[in-house]
Amino acid sequence: MAEWSIAAVLKTVELRGSRGSNPCLSAESLRQEATRLRQVLQYQMIVGLFRYMYVREERHLNAQKRQVFFAKS
Repeated sequence: MAEWSIAAVLKTVELRGSRGSNPCLSAESLRQEATRLRQVLQYQMIVGLFRYMYVREERHLNAQKRQVFFAKS
């Protein structure tokens, strides 16, 4: 009976553990790579937003110029 209860407890233990507060080198490098990727994606998103805003403003200004040009004609 005692062996059965120990087996039940052992099944709850994580066999491939997360290594707690001291992760293995590969886990650390994966975390750093994920952080770098997240930073690159955030940068690309911000640059894309500014490009969109710039193009939108240029189109708006060109439309205003056309209206002024045709109003004079």
